Amino acid sequence: MTGESLPVKFRRGEVCKLGSNVVRGEVEGTVETTGQNTFFGKTAQMLQSVENSGGSLQILLMRIMLIL
Repeated sequence: MTGESLPVKFRRGEVCKLGSNVVRGEVEGTVETTGQNTFFGKTAQMLQSVENSGGSLQILLMRIMLIL
């Protein structure tokens, strides 16, 4: 699987990361979280709960969210 800095082999029961791709063979998977329960969903929720001060970190996170 890719999505890591180097290809990694996963075995049954191991959890792969967001953005992983199967590069050889087949895979069967189960979606465990979606929407606001994911890392990006939680990040978006935190950004909405802060006042719009326009700090550099908030601007960076908003750019990341727009790209994704």
